[in-house]
Amino acid sequence: MPANRKSHFHYKAGELFCEEVPVGQVAEEVGTPLYLYSCNSLIDGYREVCHAFSKLSPLICYSVKANANLTLCRILATEGAGADILSGGELYKALQAGFPLQKIVFAGPGKNKEEIEYALRENIFIFNVESPGELRLIEKLSRQLNQSARISLRINPDVDPKTHRYITTGKRENKFGLDFDEAEKLYSQVKKSPLLEPVGIHFHLGSQITSLQPYLRALEKILDFLELLKERGLNLKYVDMGGGFGISYEEGKLPLNIMDLAEKIYPLIKKTGAKLILEP
Repeated sequence: MPANRKSHFHYKAGELFCEEVPVGQVAEEVGTPLYLYSCNSLIDGYREVCHAFSKLSPLICYSVKANANLTLCRILATEGAGADILSGGELYKALQAGFPLQKIVFAGPGKNKEEIEYALRENIFIFNVESPGELRLIEKLSRQLNQSARISLRINPDVDPKTHRYITTGKRENKFGLDFDEAEKLYSQVKKSPLLEPVGIHFHLGSQITSLQPYLRALEKILDFLELLKERGLNLKYVDMGGGFGISYEEGKLPLNIMDLAEKIYPLIKKTGAKLILEP
């Protein structure tokens, strides 16, 4: 948590409170073990991201995989967030929570036939496509249902996010996303399809990223590729920057400074005219 953000967990006369509720009282009423969340902490975190990136007016999609608790999702939907989902179950949860369809992005490499059909019927905002096989399946199901789909391709920019190797997803050796040459061919296929609309480009470096440089290096590569696509006659509307903003789990380790990140990427995104999508 940033040093200047108020903690809603605090002590009064030696007793721990969550906001104005004694934690001990909650434990007595519902039993232990339990997870206890501060609504105000959640809202503060969301609004902090909104404020940092306000000059770009991004679509901020909560990553439902982080915590699919329906109450937490409803709070964020009420705040105006979108939803980043990875499964049909998460799509169902997002709709139950009140996230608008035009703010739901379906990401991840594990989408199956039934989940894609469900998302097509609901007419979600964007599919973040990971592979040629997934693209073929979406196109096939789109034809069967006579339902168009907005497509963003996930690029593997081959950038080391300097995080734990088990949560790194943006290096060449990682199994996620497409290289630039393959993506260029797939964008050409999407452009020719009568039911697929190429609208965006997506990258995801991993989780718990505490340095600005991986984001900036990846974004420079992505935006260079965006310019190449524009020269080929394809003008994409959205840049989806995935990857969890790092927080401080250890004393002395600083979290990612999102104000600095926002200031650094502002001129890069602004120059393209594309709209930014975030997945914190």
